Amino acid sequence: MLEDRDQINGERHLWRAVILQALRDATSRMPAGIHQPKRANLVRLAAREWFEAADQDFIEACLRADLDPDAVREAALFAINAPPPLHRRNRSCTSQKPKRKAQH
Repeated sequence: MLEDRDQINGERHLWRAVILQALRDATSRMPAGIHQPKRANLVRLAAREWFEAADQDFIEACLRADLDPDAVREAALFAINAPPPLHRRNRSCTSQKPKRKAQH
C-alpha cells in the first residue's frame, strides 16, 4: 500500500516537473540547455502552443499531475503574456555606457 502511494506521488511530481519545464520554456528567452537562438525560439513557441492548444496530451499531463487543466492553462497564459520583469526590460538602457564629453 505504501509503495503504491509512493509511486503515485512520484508520478505526480514527475508530471508537475514536466508542466513546470514547459512553462519555463514558454517564458524564457533562452530555455535551459539551448544555446542557439533559432532553436530556442522553436522550443519557446512549441511550449506556448502546448499551453494555448490545451490538447489531449496537455490535459493528460495535468490530470496525471493532479492539477486542473483549465487552471493550469489560465495561469500559464497569464505568465506567457505578462510583460517581462522591469530589470529585463531596462537591460538595453543600462548596458550602454554614458558618453563622455570631450575635454578641450
